[in-house]
Amino acid sequence: VQVLQPAPMQTVVMNNNASIINLQNVAAKYPHWNLNLGPSANPCHRSCDAPSCPCCVSCCPSCYLIPDKYDKGLYNMDLTVKNVAFMLFVAMSIYGEASMKILDSAYHGAYLPTVGLVFIGIASLLFWTSRDHKVDSMMNKTIAVLYFLGGLLYLIGYFIYTASLDNYNVCAEGGTVCDCDYYYGYRSSYYWDDFCWCEQNQSYGDDVCERNWYWTSWSDGQYDFRVYKPYYAARGIFIFYHCLLMAVHYISKETKCVKDRLLFIRLDSFMWGLVYCGIICSLSIPDWIWVFALSGCVHFFAGIIALVNMCIAAPNTNAGGCNPFTVTGVFLLLFYITEVILLLSFLLDFTIHEDIIITPNIIGMPFFFWAMGLIVFGTLNWWILLRAMHPAFTACLCKKIQRDLVEVEI
Repeated sequence: VQVLQPAPMQTVVMNNNASIINLQNVAAKYPHWNLNLGPSANPCHRSCDAPSCPCCVSCCPSCYLIPDKYDKGLYNMDLTVKNVAFMLFVAMSIYGEASMKILDSAYHGAYLPTVGLVFIGIASLLFWTSRDHKVDSMMNKTIAVLYFLGGLLYLIGYFIYTASLDNYNVCAEGGTVCDCDYYYGYRSSYYWDDFCWCEQNQSYGDDVCERNWYWTSWSDGQYDFRVYKPYYAARGIFIFYHCLLMAVHYISKETKCVKDRLLFIRLDSFMWGLVYCGIICSLSIPDWIWVFALSGCVHFFAGIIALVNMCIAAPNTNAGGCNPFTVTGVFLLLFYITEVILLLSFLLDFTIHEDIIITPNIIGMPFFFWAMGLIVFGTLNWWILLRAMHPAFTACLCKKIQRDLVEVEI
């Protein structure tokens, strides 16, 4: 019997000229971008080169971008987006902050949040008058002081809400609730004291306040408002944190609390994942059916992925290319976009309630803009976090902003 020996393995070195030419073309096409086209751009798979690395899914050349170092604090683009977020937040929430009935039991936090929003609004307007956001100037110091005072007053006011805000029941406060929906509004003629007139459809409806049971479209929180105190504490802490970030970047060029990219990602991931997604998004609609059922718990999944960023924020991600952030970033995109779509749709349904006439209307458009103002603010700061994690996400969504994606020494 002849024993056949296996043939010795041979190492074949292949010169992939097509890949080399592709890399050269990428570098020539984007001369102003700081690109990582070497081996560190593709640690996800040893047998692939940068142009065909499966982690990047070939979405755009931004897969090769090297993230900014953040060794001198946030960049001008980050500060600009954050300032726009503050402007939108103030514009959407200040009216509701000063007028909503549900805040009466805490005397509107002594109106400290409203005053804080005024300071923040003034600071966000003065931002556009500053010619250089990185120098020691009186204008920059004024912006820093206004942001800090505004954030501090907002935080104290929301701690007052957390300590003293009570539930608000329209019927108990002497108001009226008329259910004008046909299926719920039909009542027997034996009950003469529990009907009301619906002007909008010229018919009678159920007077909810005159009976000891009620049924609404999907939530009774439209007239029996429940206070979830963690939401108010988290809202104050989240705004103060971002006000503090703006303040320390403007008070002096030497006092930057964020001088390292990984430190910034860990801080922002913690605040965004735990405080924003875990508490604010889950309790924006004050009803448990939203927290666990209608939302599909998507906010909790997004928050967990954000907290995972704290564990994978390692120095090897500073090289760009394919790294763990390209995976967590995709999950953040999917979960959070789904969360915003669901939250917007159900919050509209919660605040409009066309079939129920409530006097006074404690849940109306002021509440909608007050609640959504913080969601818009958190979404823009989520964009800043994604940009710090990996420029691929912001480049794929906005390929034209080349000046933001290069590493600029300011």
